[in-house]
Amino acid sequence: MPLEVCPSSTWHWAWAPSWAEHPLPRLRDAGLLVTLNTDIPVSLGVALSEEYALARHWFDYSDEVLSELASASVRASFAPEPTKARLRSGIADWLATAP
Repeated sequence: MPLEVCPSSTWHWAWAPSWAEHPLPRLRDAGLLVTLNTDIPVSLGVALSEEYALARHWFDYSDEVLSELASASVRASFAPEPTKARLRSGIADWLATAP
């Protein structure tokens, strides 16, 4: 079962007392299927791309880890398989060309 994690809202609403204590890294380390998401972007003003940037900054996630999170989102989605294949290919292309 995938876990949708919205780091900014978790921190904003004080469900995690600090970024250092945020559960995302522990969830990943436990081998759980974790997806990175944004929650109520209009009220918090945080887009999904910003959630990825925050994950890179606060958790020191590499491009490889960010691509794993993106791939987990594709895996957990209800998209048809051709769409999933196209998305996985796009993630792999991004990772291959990342600096």
